[in-house]
Amino acid sequence: MDDSKKLGLLETILFGVCTVLVIDTVALSASAGTGAFIWWLIILVCFFLPYGLITAELSTTFPQDGGIYDWVKRAFGRSWGARTAWLYWINFALWIPAVYYLFAVVLGQLIGVDFSPWQIAAISIAMSWVAVYISLLPVADANWVSTVGAICKVIVMSVLGLAGIYHLASGNISANPFTINDLTPDLDTGLALISVAIFGLVGFEVVGGASDSLKNPDKDIPKATILGGLMIAFFYLLSSFGILAVIPAGDIDPSAGVYESAELLLGNTGFLGLLVKGLSVLFLFTLISNIVNWSVGVNYVARYAALNNDMPKSFTTVNKHGVAKGAALWNGAVSTVVMIGYAIIATSGGNEDLFWNVFSLGAITLLMTYVIMFPAFLKLRKVDKTPRIFKMKGNRFIIALACYVPTLFLILGIITFFWTPEAGVDMTFLSQVGTGVVIALVLGEWGIISRKNKSVEPIEVEA
Repeated sequence: MDDSKKLGLLETILFGVCTVLVIDTVALSASAGTGAFIWWLIILVCFFLPYGLITAELSTTFPQDGGIYDWVKRAFGRSWGARTAWLYWINFALWIPAVYYLFAVVLGQLIGVDFSPWQIAAISIAMSWVAVYISLLPVADANWVSTVGAICKVIVMSVLGLAGIYHLASGNISANPFTINDLTPDLDTGLALISVAIFGLVGFEVVGGASDSLKNPDKDIPKATILGGLMIAFFYLLSSFGILAVIPAGDIDPSAGVYESAELLLGNTGFLGLLVKGLSVLFLFTLISNIVNWSVGVNYVARYAALNNDMPKSFTTVNKHGVAKGAALWNGAVSTVVMIGYAIIATSGGNEDLFWNVFSLGAITLLMTYVIMFPAFLKLRKVDKTPRIFKMKGNRFIIALACYVPTLFLILGIITFFWTPEAGVDMTFLSQVGTGVVIALVLGEWGIISRKNKSVEPIEVEA
């Protein structure tokens, strides 16, 4: 790629912020209550900081487009690399319809229409293919989506937070108490928050996965990780505060909390009503930018693995720009099938929560990939002598702690999808999502076995 079209530091930071900062989890995070604030700080220090530094080291040491697949493969061999690539891709393919379901819900609120399940499905499918189209543009040409998306997220989350501050400064009573006792972290709140918080903090390896599109990946990736992480933490906490100022934690709707909060804080008439509408439009664009950004890293990883016969051959195809066409088209296909399935279930009197189960399935498979990544980092530190352009500081104990603690958090995050101290185990959810996880794992293993005896040499594909 022409160096003049590659991304600089500011663009790299915005790319990372746009990828990781997801407004669609803010309302769900706020529903954990004011006790979640301290837990956010704990998770930021114990999970995100080591995660960010480790991915920065791995991305700059092994800048190939294979990203997390390449790291795990180098550490544990081809089979584990293939498992990681599969889980990484299938999580994203399942997340797309969940994001555009939310898009349809907020669009309905914006225009005052209560969409039917089939209308929601149609909108979600259409937007999925719009995202596929944008993701097939060269990274530099589609960079405006990242830049504008990051700016939109900052605007929406800043307005929510500042409006919450103004709401309380005007003498209004907060919908949730912010006393020291309420802010004191308790275990139940932490376990309720951990899966959502981690899901909302991962994704910086996507930047490393597209390192060939960056001007100075060895210098810019570590800087973008640290600076972007600080920005992300600030805006999560700020926007959560705004929501909690006007809606009791138990009444927050994860799919509508942001819109409802904006209406309660600003009103729905006159200029402020128009401002709420404008913020909603920006929110919708952030959902588009989320998928477009993630598709860059995830599809690069999937194609790289496919070139090494560790993903289906159809994933190797690229378009005239050299962008991973096969993986992108499969993203659209999976999203279409999932949304049709949702509409059938919702209109046949079934459980509409099954759709959110699919979202959870995607999140669980994503967390599984990082459970593999941290041990891979430790192994590479021991056996791979490639010079580290950026190296996380610390003795053996500190480095081990920086891997084991985040891994523990990830495992707890997976467990709490199925169990929390207050609710116990949801057997219906466990049977449905647990079955989905098993199916995803079996499909991945079947693919590994079927390709086991094939050449591991990269397949030559014309760009």
